[in-house]
Amino acid sequence: MNEQEFAQRLRQYRKNKGMTQQELADQLGVSNKTVSRWESGSYPDVTTLVALARVLGVTVDELLDPKAPVRTLEKSDWQNLLSFAFAIGGGLLFYLLAQFVPLPLCWALYLGCLAYGIYLQSHYTYHTHWFQLGVWVMVFFVSWSAVGQLLIGSAALFSLSSSGMFLTDQISRLLQGNVNGRLVAALLMWGLIWLILTAVLSWGTMALARWLAREPVVDNSALIFSWKDLFRLRLSLSRASFHWTKAIPVLAPLVLMGYWCLFWRDDLPGWLYVSQKELYLPVWAGISLLTMLPLLKKGRRGMLPPALALSLVDLTFPRLLVYKRGYRTIKETVIVMGNWTSPNVHSFGQANEELIVSAIVLTLLYLICCFIAIKRVPKEKKKEETEPEESGTF
Repeated sequence: MNEQEFAQRLRQYRKNKGMTQQELADQLGVSNKTVSRWESGSYPDVTTLVALARVLGVTVDELLDPKAPVRTLEKSDWQNLLSFAFAIGGGLLFYLLAQFVPLPLCWALYLGCLAYGIYLQSHYTYHTHWFQLGVWVMVFFVSWSAVGQLLIGSAALFSLSSSGMFLTDQISRLLQGNVNGRLVAALLMWGLIWLILTAVLSWGTMALARWLAREPVVDNSALIFSWKDLFRLRLSLSRASFHWTKAIPVLAPLVLMGYWCLFWRDDLPGWLYVSQKELYLPVWAGISLLTMLPLLKKGRRGMLPPALALSLVDLTFPRLLVYKRGYRTIKETVIVMGNWTSPNVHSFGQANEELIVSAIVLTLLYLICCFIAIKRVPKEKKKEETEPEESGTF
């Protein structure tokens, strides 16, 4: 293979990978001019050639053999689609769950999907420019919706300073054609606040997701450090090996959801209806303890933090109950509650759609954590960029 054939194949592989010359140079530790010379008709040295093939996701033979077809598709194509599904589809999931799931939980789920999508995109796939454009658009709309919910919710608590009217009332007046200068000024003020908060939340969401999904800078085995290196640590996100014992804690939200679903029945013992809240605490403690016991084994303890977080969220399930029925202690029957109270009737909670969806979402979030490892790695000192010597012939 002559220099021009090599340059053409290198350029084609780089474009198929969705990388610019600068991005390829950054991953190889060389300058942009060096990559440009390679694509203009010069060979890299042998050591750089191996690293070049690894970054492009091909073998050295595929890079050098002029008869081998340039692959435009590779085995990581499904991961490319998966990265779009997590990062962009997570935004659609946010809008779906926001109808009946608390906003912080929806945002946390979207952040996890976004971080994992960015992780897949940066490690295994290509088409990064379209991915980044789609991600930024979705992050903006998700942030716009989240900030809007917060502003409309706060408008019910705090009236606007000069007009003494709520934001929703002002929008209704504007739609009805009742326009005046004070109303327009107030709406412009709230619109500006909305836009600024959306931009801040969008930037913060992307920064946090990229921080979670960034590549490790050193080998994960080199984790021994001194106290002076403590402040030079960072977290790295990587795929973890899965074992079924890691997933046992997902049974906790499902079992506790089933506990509250029991009260859909009308033939339970009366003491269950009367003491359902008092019984929930020991049931929650017992289920949480039993499901976390397998994680005490060496090699599984890294899942204890997400399991504890899952358990604490399970404790809030009673807040999602609906109270439409009651138990009449005298006749020992279940009745439909109305707008009245009676000392002989104990209202009891029942699971609704919000509780069921929350339990399923928590289960999925924990299962995602089972495939992700977050490790502490020391930062390497930034090396000065040097160009390797290049030979005119291979």
